[in-house]
Amino acid sequence: MKMIWAIIQSTSTQMVIDALEKVGIQAMTRMETTCYDKEPGIPARAIEYTEISREMLMIVLADHDVAKAVTTIRTAVKKSFKEDQGTKTPVNGKIFVTYVEDFYSIRIAQKISGTILHEKNYCHHTK
Repeated sequence: MKMIWAIIQSTSTQMVIDALEKVGIQAMTRMETTCYDKEPGIPARAIEYTEISREMLMIVLADHDVAKAVTTIRTAVKKSFKEDQGTKTPVNGKIFVTYVEDFYSIRIAQKISGTILHEKNYCHHTK
């Protein structure tokens, strides 16, 4: 299993989500984030940075779906960029892919007939 972290401009996010859903990738987490990128045209020695609104999509999927997801994200962002020619940011985001070794579901213990079920009854992992 792998995890994709896609950090993209907020203006592209919905187009990316729609494109992923069309190719069958529907489970993801969407988070607002702020990136600090160097302003274009400022010399490398300057320390001026500008705040840019971005969103991050976190997607966990099978290894064989990673290439499809990455291609879909890149294509949707490029399409969004072409539609919004006013955008001057040269980099429209980043995609990181990492391994997922284990995962666990977190559930609230429930009381059944006066007995609280222990957390071990609610844990699931890949091994």
